[in-house]
Amino acid sequence: MMVQPEVQFSDQEMERRWRLVRGLMAAEELDALLIYGAGRYQADIHWATDWPGGREAYALFFRAGPPVLALQFFNHLPTARRLSRIQDVRWAGPRNPETVASILLDRDPAVGRIGIAGSLPFEQYVEIQRRLPSAQLRGVGGTYRKLRLVKSQEELVRFRYAGWLADLSMEALREGLHPGLLQDRMPALVEQSYLEHGGYSGIHYLAAMPMDGPYQAVPSQYLEPVPLAVGDVVITEITACYQGYQGQIHRTYSIGRPPSASWRRLHDAAVEAFTQIAHALRPGRTAQDVLEASGIVERLGYTIIDDLVHGADQLPPVLRTPRTQHQPYDRSLVLEENMVLVVQPNLVDERTGQGLQFGETLIVAAEGARSLHAFERAWVQSGG
Repeated sequence: MMVQPEVQFSDQEMERRWRLVRGLMAAEELDALLIYGAGRYQADIHWATDWPGGREAYALFFRAGPPVLALQFFNHLPTARRLSRIQDVRWAGPRNPETVASILLDRDPAVGRIGIAGSLPFEQYVEIQRRLPSAQLRGVGGTYRKLRLVKSQEELVRFRYAGWLADLSMEALREGLHPGLLQDRMPALVEQSYLEHGGYSGIHYLAAMPMDGPYQAVPSQYLEPVPLAVGDVVITEITACYQGYQGQIHRTYSIGRPPSASWRRLHDAAVEAFTQIAHALRPGRTAQDVLEASGIVERLGYTIIDDLVHGADQLPPVLRTPRTQHQPYDRSLVLEENMVLVVQPNLVDERTGQGLQFGETLIVAAEGARSLHAFERAWVQSGG
């Protein structure tokens, strides 16, 4: 049993974050920074305010003077005022962009360069620009997100707790999967395990199929009321969360029967790929180094569908394999101690259609990658 961490961060941690924000503004020569977010536990807003978010929200930082948090809905104000470390918390009014523009003008009628972080809707961007015709609106979302790459010790405490919650979900599946269980009831096993410890669901992607008749090589986002049967394989991608921090883990289960020889080979290859890629996660290594290590997947004769490596909360680097890395990435991004990454080989045998996912969340450390998880790195047999 792990001790549940504090919900809110210390004054020292929030001041550390705001120093980073002020440093970004100075480097980008900004008069103001507008951070936009929508939804619960919206990372861009949560990190800057210590309030997990609700509907739409706008955190405004200025070259001089205290920041402002404007948000929807009106009934979200009491909780935001209780949790936000930004003291000036306001309703964003009947028209969000009008209110945001007014706040910017009230603080500095000659506001010039405004940085924007987060997925601000196009219509709102246009309206803010219309109301501030002399302002220069610049996207700085990528630079802002990089402020979160290296985790503080307070953040790592929450990551470790989230990793423990994810392990509980794996144990719940081990104990609860059985012939006859409807597939769309599997998430109930997953979620109950961490809800009673203050956690909440990130994702629970699962897919079940006969071992001798595979038809989906990656966990599914949606499930149907089809009963599990003896000889089924269940592939998983589970993320358990605590206060905006995630533990993601991937394991494979079989129902009432050990894995067949071909599934065993696939699983052993996934474990080997995970081990070699995890070994590359050391301070000073680059994203290019990690991508080259991921070539083990193709040398073993497999391919992937999902991302192979990504930062927690989908922060950089997001990598696949040398043959499947179609999206651009920063090759020179250097790993630093206390970055948190997910390594998740989703090995697929294109000849047979078999596929599974194996992996977990790791902390980059001087002595090598450290896992958030204690759940065994093995194939799991359930259901008798």
